Amino acid sequence: MTWLAIAVLVVAGVALLVVLPFLLSYLGFRRLGRTSGLNKLAEIYPASSQLEGGPLERQWVGVGKAYYRKDGRVRVLPEGLYLWVRPFLGSYKPALMPWNKLRDPQPTILALRQAVRLTVGDPAVTGIIVTAQFFERIRPYLHS
Repeated sequence: MTWLAIAVLVVAGVALLVVLPFLLSYLGFRRLGRTSGLNKLAEIYPASSQLEGGPLERQWVGVGKAYYRKDGRVRVLPEGLYLWVRPFLGSYKPALMPWNKLRDPQPTILALRQAVRLTVGDPAVTGIIVTAQFFERIRPYLHS
């Protein structure tokens, strides 16, 4: 085997080691978006990623069976709850869920913290989980 062939194999191996984690991460986030219902939320309740009014709050959120540690960017708006999940090496489309589509608050746990699960949509699209502290801020907007 020549030195050139060895060099090509080494470069190809290094390139594979660099690209493979990013590819697997991308494919994993795509699957997680489908199974959690996050993609469906963005499809039914689309929102712009260019939101005016200052920075978004980083919160612990759960969507479906997926949990995002400080990867949920949220904002309380008069028209609804804005959610944009942006995990490391991934990003989903943002959603703006109208207040009348958030219903049935149920106490639960999120990462060993008190939290509240809300059903989104009627019929249900998915469920979201927010910390109890954040829920107290959005409670006045929810329709009884």
